[in-house]
Amino acid sequence: MLKKINKKFFAIVLVFSLFWQGFVIGMTSTNYEISWDSLNLGGGEGLSSENYKLEGTLGQAASGNSTSTNFGENGGYQQSMTLKSQNWQFFHDQEKETPENSAALENSAPNNIPAGNALKLRITIKEISGVDFPNLKLRLQYSTSSDFSWAEFVDEISCSNQKVWCYFDGGGDDNATITQRLLSDSDTNGTHNESGISTSSYLLLASSSAEFEFTIFNNGAATNTTYYFRVYDNTNGEAVLPNEGSFTYPSLVTGQSSLSFSVSGLPAGTTTEGVTTDFETSANFISFENLPLEQSKNAAQRLEISTNAEFGYQLFIYQRQNLISNSGNEILSASSTNEYPESWSLACPSDFKSCFGYHTGDDTLSAIGQGIARFAPDNTFARFENQMKEIAYNPLPTSQEIVDFVFRLESRVLQEAGQYSNELVYVIVPTF
Repeated sequence: MLKKINKKFFAIVLVFSLFWQGFVIGMTSTNYEISWDSLNLGGGEGLSSENYKLEGTLGQAASGNSTSTNFGENGGYQQSMTLKSQNWQFFHDQEKETPENSAALENSAPNNIPAGNALKLRITIKEISGVDFPNLKLRLQYSTSSDFSWAEFVDEISCSNQKVWCYFDGGGDDNATITQRLLSDSDTNGTHNESGISTSSYLLLASSSAEFEFTIFNNGAATNTTYYFRVYDNTNGEAVLPNEGSFTYPSLVTGQSSLSFSVSGLPAGTTTEGVTTDFETSANFISFENLPLEQSKNAAQRLEISTNAEFGYQLFIYQRQNLISNSGNEILSASSTNEYPESWSLACPSDFKSCFGYHTGDDTLSAIGQGIARFAPDNTFARFENQMKEIAYNPLPTSQEIVDFVFRLESRVLQEAGQYSNELVYVIVPTF
């Protein structure tokens, strides 16, 4: 007889529960221990065995080494470093280590920047995570889209990839620390940047606001177009976004090369350049009527210049002939020259029977003769010549620059009476 045998199976399930409340320093069991680290280090990578499994850590995955008789986890992560951009400003005089001639106000886009122009961009970069940032290298991206839905890196100095914006060799060496800050919100000196691919050993201290500089060149960017520039953290491979608040990306508007020059007359009684004018002038006519003897008299014209030429302009004047009467008599030119102007008493010595000369109101000319400030003193005069002579100069783009130009004439008793005339020619030369 077959006997039915009943078999019973018993399963024992052991459940181990681990509860975490708040911030714990460590977790232990009889079989293993997980040691939690400081605020900047902690946790471990995902680990598993037949008996237990550990997944996750302090919000970031972190690698580590596992050793023990039973088990040990030593690992962690470094707290992230976050950069934000803040105030910015463009400058024209890129040849200077510390630029002085602003292209626009702080956080304002300069207009009408033509091809061939170089600019310096100063921008504040703030570290907001409270962590030192070693070996920081920054570079620039540009876009015509304010949200950088597309972006290009500014090309190297050689413009080898023929991009429309390239770096430029300006004042200060690439990766060298700037010597003077210009922005209102910076508290630390950053570096000059003239390359996007070089390396830097610069240390950005925790929570500091460092002022960095980039020198760039318009290599044929489309005219009448707004370009935006964004700093890029080359060390970590990520874009630097504007800080919270009203901060924006740097921007500028391109344009075509332009030059504007105008001449206007001034009324009698105008006080300028240390004189009060005796005669009225127009844009194309100067008349010394009924000139008294043995007295120097003055007239003046006002010159206005605007240009976006990269290297500014020079303004020259020359005469086609001396002041000559219908009978062939001449008013003598002053004895002093443009390169070496003199006071009127020396420019018109006592043995001259007449004198005709000028004074320019531009106090900073190019460095020739007695130098850039040769006409800076009011009582400095030179003779008109048949060769072009410089009377105004600016090595940078300029807008509505005003120069008053003074004419002085003196006739003495030995000068023949008559009507005298001459032609004077202005020549302006922009340098793009």
